[in-house]
Amino acid sequence: MTINVFLDCEFTNFDQPKLISIALVTEDGKQSFYAELTDTYTLADCSEFVIENVLPLLDAQEFSLPENGGYSNVHSKMAFAQCSEYMKRWIDYLDEKVVIFNDAAHYDFTFLTEVLYDNWPAQLRKKCHQISARTIEGQERYENTTNEEFKNGFRQHHALDDAKVMIRAFRAMNRRHNAKFY
Repeated sequence: MTINVFLDCEFTNFDQPKLISIALVTEDGKQSFYAELTDTYTLADCSEFVIENVLPLLDAQEFSLPENGGYSNVHSKMAFAQCSEYMKRWIDYLDEKVVIFNDAAHYDFTFLTEVLYDNWPAQLRKKCHQISARTIEGQERYENTTNEEFKNGFRQHHALDDAKVMIRAFRAMNRRHNAKFY
C-alpha cells in the first residue's frame, strides 16, 4: 500500500536558503509532522520578507516526546539532528510506502533530502512528485482553492498550514479526473 504525503518548508531566503521549518501531512490530513528548526539559521540569514511574513507565524513549543509513544502528530521546535531522527520515526510509524508531493520540489524536497540524508527511511521513495496541473482549468482550480483556504483561516507561509492547503488544492485540481498519483 502507498500513502501520499504533502511537504512544505519555510526557509531564510532564495540566495542561500537555510531551513526554518518543515511540515509533512498525510493526504487524509490525519497525521502530520511539523518541526521548527532551532540551529539552522540566524535572524541575519533571513530576508526582510521572511522576517515580516514567516517568523511571526512560528508557534511550536519546545520539543517533547509524544505522550502516547506514537508519532502520528508531531509539532515541536527541535534541533536539526532531532528533526532527522524524529522525522524518520514519523515516516516509519506510517508503516507504508511513502510518496512525497510538493509544489516547489527544487527547494522543499532538497531540504527533506538534507534532513534525512543519513537517516533515509526504507519505505520513503527517493523522488518527489511535483504538483502541476495538466490543464488550465486544473491550474485555476488549484489557485482558486489555495486563495480561498488562505482567506478562510489557514496561515500562508506557515509550513504546516501550507501543506494542508496544498492537499485541498491538489484535490480540487484533480477532482474531474478522479486521479490518484504515485
